[in-house]
Amino acid sequence: QEPYSASNATITNASVHIRLDMSNQQIDLVIQEDIAAAYQCFIERLLAEYGPFLHPNNESINPFAVSSPIEIGTPIYGELHPRFTDFVAPGIIIAVAFGMSIGLTALSVIIERKQGLLDRTRAAGVSYLEILTALALTQLCVLMVQIVLMLIIAVEGFEVKTKGSVALLFVLVILQGMVGMSYGLLLSAVCEDEMSAIVVAMGSIFPTLLLSGILWPLEGMPVWLRYISYCLPNTYAALALRDIMGKGWSLTHFDVGLGFIITISWLAVLFLLAWTLLRRRA
Repeated sequence: QEPYSASNATITNASVHIRLDMSNQQIDLVIQEDIAAAYQCFIERLLAEYGPFLHPNNESINPFAVSSPIEIGTPIYGELHPRFTDFVAPGIIIAVAFGMSIGLTALSVIIERKQGLLDRTRAAGVSYLEILTALALTQLCVLMVQIVLMLIIAVEGFEVKTKGSVALLFVLVILQGMVGMSYGLLLSAVCEDEMSAIVVAMGSIFPTLLLSGILWPLEGMPVWLRYISYCLPNTYAALALRDIMGKGWSLTHFDVGLGFIITISWLAVLFLLAWTLLRRRA
């Protein structure tokens, strides 16, 4: 009868207690948001219909008086209700392009060395630079077909939205694939056999996937781990691709341009290392 003097025990007993399974954070956050929105809608309708019965002077109560004073407006970039797929997809595209291309070239030089093709090619007057360039260009055609199929599946199958230039997106993914091919050539120049090359390749792909901000934002990492992430070849490319697809940015923006510069730098460094080590090994 005296709602304004209700005790804490009364308020506690009138509460709705919800205990969620927090093992899946994304689903739990959506459930919490829906419950809060449903409760807000219920209170507003309650005051709109039964406000005079609740007011001590039988006066109507404005239902918006109980609404939250904080209003989330239209976002500058992205959508008001974003999907986790749109955040993860750019990084996954970069990681898949990088990982697939490693397998294209990691075993090439090793197999040719074991079969004696490398020595016969050198005896014919072909330089190591020409050999590596030919291997990279040959596998680049396969890589382009794989990337086209991957982008079609991502856009059409998973409905990943792209607000920026598709051509710019494709070029960045191709460059990341070439970085992976250069890394594969480096492994084939260092490792003795196929098994060791596969072990090193698999052992380097997963840490790169976890630390490049692909599955987890860089802001959520410890500071010391973040500096390690910045040294990886996929980090800036994933950020640039996320800006292209989610914000519609172009090369005129610093973050996108930096992603291209870092990617090209890694490509040049890894290819030169593979060429140098292959020459010294011979």
